[in-house]
Amino acid sequence: MGHGVGAIAALVTDTATGRSLFGAQQMREHRDWSEQEWDAEVTALTESGLLDSSGRLTETGRRLRSRIEDATDAAAAPPYRSLGAERAERLIALCKPLRDAVVASGDLPRDDAAGRPAHE
Repeated sequence: MGHGVGAIAALVTDTATGRSLFGAQQMREHRDWSEQEWDAEVTALTESGLLDSSGRLTETGRRLRSRIEDATDAAAAPPYRSLGAERAERLIALCKPLRDAVVASGDLPRDDAAGRPAHE
């Protein structure tokens, strides 16, 4: 996954933000991780200092999630850069009504996993 975080750890830390699209149980079931595997990862992340005893991200965990989100954003940027500024702005304008409808539905969190506004 990168940043020293494997697949299940990435999912656990995402749900631990409190801003994930899915709760822990939904995420675990959707990605087909057993309850034992999930719980073992929560324990490992707690022991490593990324989660606190309530299963929420510690400050270290929040910094890690922020780096992961930044890397994800950077990885997603090349297609938009290849369009050029004018075409990218046009694509954003064309997609805005759809984005606004999805956000208005309330089905998505208002902030991304790092706590930044996700829909601007």
